[in-house]
Amino acid sequence: MKVVANWTKIHVTPQLFEAQAIQAFLSANQVEAILLNKQDSMYKFGEIEIYVKEQDAVAAVQLLNSYNE
Repeated sequence: MKVVANWTKIHVTPQLFEAQAIQAFLSANQVEAILLNKQDSMYKFGEIEIYVKEQDAVAAVQLLNSYNE
């Protein structure tokens, strides 16, 4: 996991809708998440990274695992 200024990257996806769905799921479970969109703005290739606060990282990964089941 990569840490950026007290935020930890927990997931990467090429799909914006998936990133937004995960962000909403985490938010519904009281975990603040931010998206870092690294996609090319014209051709829409690249990745979207999902970050949570360091202290929420373990809980967020557990929630993400249950989300993917």
